[in-house]
Amino acid sequence: MSVLTEPSADTKPAHDFRATAVDLAAQLQTASRTAAGLAVVIARSEQAVEVLKKHMTPAQRIHAQLEIDALQAQDATTLGQYAAAAVGGSAAAWDVLAERRRQVEIEGWTPGHDDRYGSGEMAIAGGCYALYSDTHLPGQPPVGWPWDRRWWKPQKWRSDLVRAAALIIAEIERIDRARQRREK
Repeated sequence: MSVLTEPSADTKPAHDFRATAVDLAAQLQTASRTAAGLAVVIARSEQAVEVLKKHMTPAQRIHAQLEIDALQAQDATTLGQYAAAAVGGSAAAWDVLAERRRQVEIEGWTPGHDDRYGSGEMAIAGGCYALYSDTHLPGQPPVGWPWDRRWWKPQKWRSDLVRAAALIIAEIERIDRARQRREK
């Protein structure tokens, strides 16, 4: 990994977020095979984010934090997915993950909150955004909308698809947590 230094006030950073993410992903496969190697990758990721965050948009900051979170989880499947997204540049995947994170951190829709919905409401809401956001005005939800009408807030088509996918992820996470509780 290249050494990152704090940029001077009159210059741009030597590396942008994508270059750093690609560099981290390239090192990830070999470095993360041991606990010590993984710790180095995590430390370098955190350092890179600190140096670059002055030059990142809020969405890029969330994306970078998602990568660090995946590293810290030490989950090989998740690590591979995040690394592939960083290298492949799937803005859609990153946007969905960032939206899910926003739902938790900004809106407060935590796992504990989501676990109160056991009848598929989050998946239904996601489906409504995916299917009807361009035909139903804010406050006028489609038939089947699982919550109070004030929570129906369609925006632009792509944003609503991102929101729909994040809601579906929330439902999948809820299902997984419920299954884990049953198996204990």
